[in-house]
Amino acid sequence: MGFSPHPASLTVNVPSLAGPIFIEFAGLPGAGKTTLASKVGDHLSATGIGTHTRTRDLGDQAGFFQRQLRRSVFAGTAWLRHPVTSFRLAGLVWRSQQPRLLTFLKLCWNFWTVLGYVAARRRAKAGVVILDQRLLQGIWSTEWSGARPRPLPDWWKILEDVGLDDFHFVLCDVPEAVAQQRIAERDDGRTRISAAEEENWERAGIVLSKIAAFF
Repeated sequence: MGFSPHPASLTVNVPSLAGPIFIEFAGLPGAGKTTLASKVGDHLSATGIGTHTRTRDLGDQAGFFQRQLRRSVFAGTAWLRHPVTSFRLAGLVWRSQQPRLLTFLKLCWNFWTVLGYVAARRRAKAGVVILDQRLLQGIWSTEWSGARPRPLPDWWKILEDVGLDDFHFVLCDVPEAVAQQRIAERDDGRTRISAAEEENWERAGIVLSKIAAFF
């Protein structure tokens, strides 16, 4: 596992790849995670490195039902290959006291999906796997929206179960004002925080700083 402040610091030695390398981008909504992940993925593919991206493999651009059907395969893989970890994840999210049952279910679903996705890519011994969000981002989402944030060491135990030796995390660190402006310019409605929610942005930045410092 590694944590870098900028994707330019990433290097991939292709001959040494005995299995996949996972690169996850973490940051505030509007920090540029998906954009950077796409550019890094395109660059690696152009240099001949076998590359998988979460957005493509999980069908982010597909219709709702097609997208959820594809993700259900990976969620099922998570419970099949990592039942204890899947159960513990649900327990942590539940104890964080999310504001709505739907929020709890969405967070669990996203965690199970990425857990199964990581297991599938490891089994296939994929080259480089680009995640524009999910593990650390999922922790951030849970801690930000929950009334009772869980101790970060509890999350660390989950990540240890997932396995981090082949993970590299990149922090997309931008000023909150920049992230807010980018969110305001979006028209897809896919964001956890609206640009006008100043109090929530402050809390979001604090939670992200704590996670980055701990991990």
